[in-house]
Amino acid sequence: MAGESGNRDGVARGRHQLARPATQKGDYEDAERHLRLALKMFEDLGDPDGSARALGQLGRVRRRTGRPEEAVEPVLRSFALGLETDDPVATTALFELALLEAALGGARLRELIAGLVEPSAVDPVMEAVRVAREQAGG
Repeated sequence: MAGESGNRDGVARGRHQLARPATQKGDYEDAERHLRLALKMFEDLGDPDGSARALGQLGRVRRRTGRPEEAVEPVLRSFALGLETDDPVATTALFELALLEAALGGARLRELIAGLVEPSAVDPVMEAVRVAREQAGG
């Protein structure tokens, strides 16, 4: 077992993977618990790819449970980490931001993003969301 061998990376990845079946069963509370634990482990390990994936999935769970405002911060962090590491998770996070825009409205998403990033980053992020929305056919 990964935990018994001291493989903290394996334990973190296992926690992340346990969130998927919980999400599919609609047990979002359990999924979020696994994702928060996985995120903490990935952050402790200094694993930006793992952190980005856990953050993105955490945002999806929050959006699916009717908490789109709470989803913005982890999805935006996932997007930023994905860009920093050149990981495809950035694209997934960007499309998730487009879904959040649909749920919240563009003005509210802009307001939430403005509270999380430098002022000079708001317009580029919103433009990327617009492009993602158009590519998704919305």
